[in-house]
Amino acid sequence: MNVLILGGMSQRHYAWIREVAEVLRPHFAQVRLLDYAHWASDTEMDVEHEITEAVKLAEDFGEYIVVAKSIGTVVATLANARGLLHPDYCVFLGFPLKVVVTELPEVADSLPKLPPVHFVHNEHDPLGDADAVKAYLEAHAPESYDLLVSPGDAHDYVNFDLILDLAKG
Repeated sequence: MNVLILGGMSQRHYAWIREVAEVLRPHFAQVRLLDYAHWASDTEMDVEHEITEAVKLAEDFGEYIVVAKSIGTVVATLANARGLLHPDYCVFLGFPLKVVVTELPEVADSLPKLPPVHFVHNEHDPLGDADAVKAYLEAHAPESYDLLVSPGDAHDYVNFDLILDLAKG
């Protein structure tokens, strides 16, 4: 089994995806990660461009899972719904509800098309309170999912042991 890692929008996720990769690498055949173009250019993120880049990374990848944080969950969800990515399952950290509701409404119709997915969300994440995320997921439910709510009020997800446990299935 292989892993595709998609980070969040912020430039600091350049380091985060590498930390996640180091934790996962001993347990998976291949680990690939996506460096978003806007991290280097200091411009706005182009979600469509990053979907294209994620698809390129997954070509000839064999069986794989996706581990994604924040906007990476959107990239994976939209690409999967369009039949461009085909993960066996996903681990999603910090679903960016406020961004999805205001800027990316097509995610709602894409969520039910996901493979099995584990959502991990901090109770008072500033991009969406866990209760609001739970209600949104219930309204647009993937066929098979669970939501693990962690204590916290940040949009940081650095419990690498938990990420590893969920990624290993």
